[in-house]
Amino acid sequence: ATVSIGETVSFALANDLLMVACCGDEVRDVLDRMADGGSGLSGNAPMMALLNNAAHPDDAWFAMRDLTQETQPDASGEIFDVSRFMEHVVLSAGFGDEGLDFALFGQTAAETTPGDVADLLRGAISGMRMSAKDEPELMRTLDGVKVREDRDAVRVEAFVSETLLAEMRSG
Repeated sequence: ATVSIGETVSFALANDLLMVACCGDEVRDVLDRMADGGSGLSGNAPMMALLNNAAHPDDAWFAMRDLTQETQPDASGEIFDVSRFMEHVVLSAGFGDEGLDFALFGQTAAETTPGDVADLLRGAISGMRMSAKDEPELMRTLDGVKVREDRDAVRVEAFVSETLLAEMRSG
């Protein structure tokens, strides 16, 4: 089944393990290739190059390409509006007994330097730490976040413990 969100984004639950979302007719193209026994994403060289940066390709991942071309700047200036400074992003999660390992790889937009984005993210994490002083498990998580530059990209790694996930679920 495919569902359209407005006029720009469609998504489909292709099978029990894969959801495909994109603008335009690309969702149908992927579904057609899968139905015909085709290569699916493996025929899309730019997407495969991005997915090579997924730290947990066998658990769960979410990838977006050409963000800066598809979105308009948001007047609110939200710091986590990644489309303002990231062009291609892959977020992956590794599932373990103790919690989740998250890894984000984001190639920066042409007019943005990875160092500036890394500094912005580090500043945001510091701000979050200021408001997490009374939440020891969240503070431990924020203390463990690693942000680093990688040529034309930024990498962010974080571990979220099962304890923090339980706290978040309970409210």
